[in-house]
Amino acid sequence: MYKRQDLGPGPAAIHFFDLARDVDGAREILVISCVEQGDVVARNEAPFATPGRLALPAARVALSVANDTVSLSTNATALYVTLTTLANGAFDDNSFLLLPSEPRSVRFLPFDSFDAALLARSLRVEHLAENQGLEV
Repeated sequence: MYKRQDLGPGPAAIHFFDLARDVDGAREILVISCVEQGDVVARNEAPFATPGRLALPAARVALSVANDTVSLSTNATALYVTLTTLANGAFDDNSFLLLPSEPRSVRFLPFDSFDAALLARSLRVEHLAENQGLEV
């Protein structure tokens, strides 16, 4: 289902809408994308159930590191994909939905000097299904 909603000017807007059909809260999630001039400027996931009630597939997330960029892909839907490292900095996005049809790249933003070797060596990726005991 796709619904376009134009937001007026200002810092915030609230819009209510009805879903076109019944939703299985354990197996479906609402993805909200804010698009400005054709570019996605924000994307958020809104589950219809608490994490413990979600019926998630066992997903394998693959990653590769090239300098300050982490490329990720998955064989199944992975929710709340979270990256951690011992390197001093933050990722430009973290704790997100990763779909098999949408590999993505995340940049590491160092707080001071950048140690690419430490980033690559200590990088970890986790997602919700792993914490629910689902393994590939």
